Amino acid sequence: MFDLAEAFGCAADGTPVPGNIRISARARRVSVIVHPDRVDLVVPVGVPLEGRRGALAFLESKKEWVRLAWERARTGAQTREAARPPAPRYQHGSTVLHGGRDMALSVVEADVRRARVEAGEGLRVSVPRGLTEAGRERSVAVAVRAWAWARLLEDARRHAAGFAAHLGQSVTDIRPTRARTRWGSCSATGVIRVNVALAAAPPDLLEYLVAHEVAHLRWRGHGPRFYATLARLLPDFQDRRTRLRAFEREHPWLLR
Repeated sequence: MFDLAEAFGCAADGTPVPGNIRISARARRVSVIVHPDRVDLVVPVGVPLEGRRGALAFLESKKEWVRLAWERARTGAQTREAARPPAPRYQHGSTVLHGGRDMALSVVEADVRRARVEAGEGLRVSVPRGLTEAGRERSVAVAVRAWAWARLLEDARRHAAGFAAHLGQSVTDIRPTRARTRWGSCSATGVIRVNVALAAAPPDLLEYLVAHEVAHLRWRGHGPRFYATLARLLPDFQDRRTRLRAFEREHPWLLR
């Protein structure tokens, strides 16, 4: 009987590499998948674990690579977590990143049934009387996010309509998404999804994202014809794309 801990080995500091064996009906060959919190040994159905041709023999041949890869993944995750700023507080006097700038929150009790948001230089949020501190903060958070996301979708629809008309195309719908790996997408049926995290970004970056997705209504890939179409819609798209990438690097927590 094999020892699971011994099979996956240890990091340089002596920490056992957390391993998991996953039997997969879809896998065609034995593989190793490294995550920050574990390493998966994926074994196709029917492949033995032990023996010269077994999955554990494959893992043994990759043990040093597994150790190094897991150490890098773990260190990277720890570094990203350390760099993550504290979660935003939706309290009186705090700030919320919206449209590329910090907006001060002013929270006041009022005779309302649910929180209401009024925008000016900052955000004035009226909340029902008698809430606990935690309840007040939750109420403000829900109201501010709903307000920001509604403005985002309103602007995205306006941009999409203009760009689509320029190309003689039509957009089926604009929908919000909270995807963790992309700012937006365009389906073959004409549905454009916009990441709500863009509410925090400068408005012209939303315009770029929408132009990019509308261009996909004509060209699905990212070839020369796609970029020529995007340039027609937004001549300075390259500058805005660069700035969106910089914004993501500066605010990596927004997509998590």
